[in-house]
Amino acid sequence: DETGLRALHILSHLRVARHLTANAQYRARYEAAYQELVRTHKYHWLTRNQKVMVPGHVNHSDDELAFLSYYPLLRYETDPALLAVYKQSLERSWQIERPERNPLWNVIYAVGTGAAEHDQEASVRTLREIPMDLVEWSVRNSHRLDVPVDPLSDRFKRRQALIVLPYDELPMSKWNGNPSYHAAWLLMIALARSPRGVSFLWRRAPSPSSARSSRARSVSAARSS
Repeated sequence: DETGLRALHILSHLRVARHLTANAQYRARYEAAYQELVRTHKYHWLTRNQKVMVPGHVNHSDDELAFLSYYPLLRYETDPALLAVYKQSLERSWQIERPERNPLWNVIYAVGTGAAEHDQEASVRTLREIPMDLVEWSVRNSHRLDVPVDPLSDRFKRRQALIVLPYDELPMSKWNGNPSYHAAWLLMIALARSPRGVSFLWRRAPSPSSARSSRARSVSAARSS
């Protein structure tokens, strides 16, 4: 069901349009359309259920569309009651996405909600694991005995893991890909380089040596279990 996602889209688009235009007439039209959707049709409540799907059939393109809509919506909304609803929506969506260790989603969650816990170390770990060359090498993990397999296939009927492997052990792709099958990172740079993104992402970040040591311990534990 994409009703909640589409509601999130249009509300975010209208808030951005109102913010960008200097034309008073257009600002009034965008505001009137926004208020009609919220007051008459209750679109803000729909955003709380923006991620509803068949188990296992996650549409990661929709995840990208959702999080890129949350960021400006939460930035430009000023009504405390509406902000509370949108933050509830983002909280729910982020908790579902949290195991993927996606730094872009984590930073948007941190900036949008102001939450003290936003998996900062996991974000930094992911960025350090992704190769800098971004070459799309052929990578297969289906033969590995240390990777638990999800009994449910993804929405393309492909096998997928129950966990997200270290990102330097996965093929390169875009943020709208399935990290249980493959992963990538380019879009993160734009937000992380903004002052707010940098402050959330790099504050108290672990050193490269400690990150490598932690990963080595995890791999050792997986092999011994």
